[in-house]
Amino acid sequence: MMGRLALAFNKLEVAEEYFRKSLEVLPDVRQRRFIYSKVLRMLNRNEEALVEIDRCLEATPEDHVILKGRAVVLSLLGRRSEATTLYLKLLIEAPDRDKPYYNLALQHKFIRGDEFSEVFDDLSKSVTELEPEGARKSAHFALGKYFDDLKDYSIAFHHYQQGNEIQRRIRGYDLEKDISNLGSLNVTFPKNGLCLSENRRPDNNLSEFPVFIVGMPRSAQLW
Repeated sequence: MMGRLALAFNKLEVAEEYFRKSLEVLPDVRQRRFIYSKVLRMLNRNEEALVEIDRCLEATPEDHVILKGRAVVLSLLGRRSEATTLYLKLLIEAPDRDKPYYNLALQHKFIRGDEFSEVFDDLSKSVTELEPEGARKSAHFALGKYFDDLKDYSIAFHHYQQGNEIQRRIRGYDLEKDISNLGSLNVTFPKNGLCLSENRRPDNNLSEFPVFIVGMPRSAQLW
């Protein structure tokens, strides 16, 4: 439990220590070991994460969730052909689980007539029937990548648009609310740099020294 709490607060080193100690007491709790592998992956200790995942698979070699985790780590280790093989297996055996089409698409640069063309051409004909909705969304994004690689840009755009519409529906995104929020920022922080909020304190720092705001680069979440 302490490991889960530490992970929830992104205290990865602390989480790693608690999960490791927990597994020393009860080494055969497969789900706990799988979460431990996730912590190791988040710490960029991917070789160790793969070892833990393989230990999980000793008991349940066909567990699709764990196999997907193995494919993710293989990809991070640069072993893309092995990852692709696993994603293809998941795509055949569990097409409605998680994101097999999308993860496979990220691994591969498609050319017309390659070994995946038939799979993705068939998917383009049946994607509207795929359930649940989250799987259908990921399949549309995968088809966007597929047709983008083939330079069929209008078809690619259609699938990206469909995927985004499903994403918006799932997340309950409200464009008008966003526009309203941005408008309020313009009022609160006008071009002259003075904050006009009613709660502005008289001792606000009006220094003209520059402030550099540095953010983390964006990255795709694979796990």
